[in-house]
Amino acid sequence: MVRTFSLVCALLAGSTTAALAQDTGDPLDVPGEGTDDTSAGGEASAGGEASVGGEASAGGEVSAGGTAGAEGEGGAGGGFGIGIVAMLTGPFGAEVVYDPGRFHIEGILGFRSLEDDETDIAVGGRFWWHLHTSTAADFSLGGGIGFVLIDQPEPLDDQTNIHLEGGAQVRTFVVPNVALAASLGLALVSGDNADFVGITGQLFGSIGASYFF
Repeated sequence: MVRTFSLVCALLAGSTTAALAQDTGDPLDVPGEGTDDTSAGGEASAGGEASVGGEASAGGEVSAGGTAGAEGEGGAGGGFGIGIVAMLTGPFGAEVVYDPGRFHIEGILGFRSLEDDETDIAVGGRFWWHLHTSTAADFSLGGGIGFVLIDQPEPLDDQTNIHLEGGAQVRTFVVPNVALAASLGLALVSGDNADFVGITGQLFGSIGASYFF
């Protein structure tokens, strides 16, 4: 009888100890689960991926729109381009232009051969400083010099005319890499059978165009 009572007490004591251990384990598990929740909050620190909203500050790439604004400050274009352009007093031809941003330089080459065996060659260059720029246009001051060589048939004499000009040029960019340009200013022509001094400008038919690469 005494042995049976001792066995029952031992069993009761063991079950009580197991129950206490289980109760004690639950609170310990909860912080563990809290650790999982915290790591989920760590995924909320994948709100650190929201700092990939720092990539949204790749809206700093929007400030690359600021770079576009910088291009806007140069009108647009930039680098090398080709086109067609005319000087104030007439010499015109194919154009090679270089535009690094603060200024642009134009080189002009023209050629034509007429039916009466006359050949005209025009060579010129102009420099323009960008005095004011906007997002799609620029206003420049500058000028240049051009030479027109006229090879005429006998008995006519050949001619060499020199064209000088200084003034202003306005360019407008219809798209970022295509510009239309018009100039006005003081022009002088000197040479064989050609003398001219005047303040003139390009009319609509003389507007030049440039394409930038």
